[in-house]
Amino acid sequence: MKTLLAIINEPDNSKEFIKYAAQLSKDLNTNLTLLAVQNPEAYPMGAPDATGAMTVHIQKGLEEIAKEAKENLLQLSQKVVSELSFNIGINVLSEIGITKFIVQELVSNNKADMVILNSKVDVSFWAQNSTNMDIIFDVNCPVWVIPADSEYTAYSKVVYATNYKEEDITTMKRFLKLIQTLNPEIVALHITDTTEFEEKVKTTGFLDAVKEKTGYSKIEVKALLERENDDVAQLINDYSSDIDANLVITLKENRQFLERLFKPSSTKKLIKEAKLPVLVFHEKEE
Repeated sequence: MKTLLAIINEPDNSKEFIKYAAQLSKDLNTNLTLLAVQNPEAYPMGAPDATGAMTVHIQKGLEEIAKEAKENLLQLSQKVVSELSFNIGINVLSEIGITKFIVQELVSNNKADMVILNSKVDVSFWAQNSTNMDIIFDVNCPVWVIPADSEYTAYSKVVYATNYKEEDITTMKRFLKLIQTLNPEIVALHITDTTEFEEKVKTTGFLDAVKEKTGYSKIEVKALLERENDDVAQLINDYSSDIDANLVITLKENRQFLERLFKPSSTKKLIKEAKLPVLVFHEKEE
């Protein structure tokens, strides 16, 4: 059975995120592991004493802090489980180091197959902190990014933001295998600067080919016209909200496209109203 790894960045405000991760884990039929990381750089190393000599004094050793964090997360996870309508076992890890490297090691050692992150409070779901962005771009597995304080809803309508490359069909097949029990509608959304795209889709039979190769019929193809100075993230966010989608997917290997999505616009405000999770996929087989 695969394992979903939930990164706990703010333990004191993680109850709803853990509940979301547990519900997603149940629907994906995975194990669930919570990971809290104590970064040595986040703790002060003391100050000069009265004689001017530098002291290296930490009020609590990192091992003690990590142990306490694990105990607190175990208690919190037990509380979350008691409030759910189903039984689930939650494993808890508390490590010392840099989050990205710890996650990479867990993925490399087949102790995690997917990662789920919680975005910061009061920001767009595209605007993430540096730790989250490092994981999104550098960790070799699917990454779910969940807006703060989101309530879980089974994914019934999905927007797959794409530039229409050959690997997109493979990605769709893998995604469908991942959430096959949810049976969602999928909108393959292309951002284009030409009005001819949808006509090309019809004449080339692209949609029929996608349905045939994926073996899935609940797929449609749409295009959004991108004008000069448009914010791509805002276009996708607005469209997804308009059609009541509850998940956005994009492909990690399309880095240029991803960077456009995650880069805040200098001319338009970040969207804070839409509460849509994002799944960032990679091309490689798991």
